[in-house]
Amino acid sequence: MVQTAARLCRAEIAGIAIRSGDLYRYVATFSLDREWDQMLRTMTFALERQPVYVADVAADPEFAVPGAVTLGGMRTSVAAAG
Repeated sequence: MVQTAARLCRAEIAGIAIRSGDLYRYVATFSLDREWDQMLRTMTFALERQPVYVADVAADPEFAVPGAVTLGGMRTSVAAAG
């Protein structure tokens, strides 16, 4: 499923998170190195009830994911909660 999501979004990496109460946590990833995958799976985060697009996570002061750029090489983020 996560590989299909990456393909549909034309993304190099992808992850799927599930909701637990008001927070989400990653349960599956695609094309991440082991260290980045392990870091993501320890994090919890909140999502709005609408799609969220961040064009450049390095320049967005509200994008508080430690290591997203330096460890994960992440620059753009798309998230949707249902």
